[in-house]
Amino acid sequence: MVCRKSAVAAIAFLFAVLVEAAPLPESDGLVHEGVASCASSICHGRVEPDASATVWLNEYRIWLREDKHSGAYKLLLNEQSQAIATKLGLLNAHEAPECLACHADYVPVAQRGEKFRIEDGVGCEACHGGSENWLKTHTEKAATHERNIVQGLYPSDVLPARSQLCLSCHLGTEAKFANHEIMGAGHPRLSFDLLAFGVNQPFHYAVDEDYRYRKATYDDVQTWLSGLATQSRLTLELMAGPVFPSTSLMPELALYECHTCHRPMDGNQWRVDSKYAASLPSGSVRLNDGALQVFIVAMEVINPSAANTILGGLNELHSASMKGKDDVQKQAVTLAKVLSGLDLELADRNYVNEEIVLLREHLLQAAREGEFSYYNAAEQSFLGVETLSIAGGDSALAAKELDLWYATMADENRFDANLFAKVAGTVLGAFK
Repeated sequence: MVCRKSAVAAIAFLFAVLVEAAPLPESDGLVHEGVASCASSICHGRVEPDASATVWLNEYRIWLREDKHSGAYKLLLNEQSQAIATKLGLLNAHEAPECLACHADYVPVAQRGEKFRIEDGVGCEACHGGSENWLKTHTEKAATHERNIVQGLYPSDVLPARSQLCLSCHLGTEAKFANHEIMGAGHPRLSFDLLAFGVNQPFHYAVDEDYRYRKATYDDVQTWLSGLATQSRLTLELMAGPVFPSTSLMPELALYECHTCHRPMDGNQWRVDSKYAASLPSGSVRLNDGALQVFIVAMEVINPSAANTILGGLNELHSASMKGKDDVQKQAVTLAKVLSGLDLELADRNYVNEEIVLLREHLLQAAREGEFSYYNAAEQSFLGVETLSIAGGDSALAAKELDLWYATMADENRFDANLFAKVAGTVLGAFK
């Protein structure tokens, strides 16, 4: 007979394995019943939150009115999207699988229920998984979060599963990727930060006592750091996979730092990076390492030894980019393995206030010293500093300076790395 403690531990372990193996909603093989199946006033379509319920029950209205995901399909109908489609030789953006893969819940026709409408864009089941098996049972008194996941609910509460879900569109996968051809046709540059994007979505739930009882919870620093680790790893995995080599002479340029090429031809653009790409000659086309740079700086505080290993691996990656596609892919595989598991480790780690302050200070010092000289890294570093300031509860000390720092990134096409570094020093001084 198994004791209760052992049985609970065994269930927890099996649940963790299940979460790790959970397929993304787009490939879960389940019927997606459609947004309308969640939108009635007795489900998630109420006008105001229900204080007596364990969830708000107005989630559909928040999604419809405030969440940009609800308008993702509609974007494909505008002039810009149609112009992109025309350049790519597509009949219509709103009918092209290349576009629908991220602008809608694009599951096979056989998996679309009676109420499913592709026009609903990135709806409930695009993130929560096909509801075929749990729609009717998830409101029962006996229902548990674990049982819902067994029945196909995607574990979006769990890091890094949530990061991987978001990044499947906001970064891309082998199956759906905004390549350089798509971007050349006019698609905006992709950027992402798990916490910032989640806050701006906005969230349609409250992390209260009931939520904590039923689901995994993380604070802002855990979410930011774990998300950064996952983003870094998945970027490397894309470089290591079939997306990177491409069928042409050039590798997939969407995995490179856009602004090494897309910048004004006048002025002093000569940049020397003696830390992250010491062997990369100035003027070279640079792999996109923005998330990795900021992650390394954070790890210098949390785990200096690991930071040194990752930094060495990143320099090797940039060196490989001067040799050939195969060299890049081999080093990307090696470095991705170094990062494997760090996102889960960082999500489970607690961060005391002194450490939060030190993380922010270290990021600002790196920015002041000019380490984040390309836009992607600068953007990631600002979002990290903002997160740490809010988490530390003292963002008001440098509110004006943070606004000025943000203003230096208002136009990515005219980003001035020297000005960004200078204002970073001002922000650092305001927190002293």
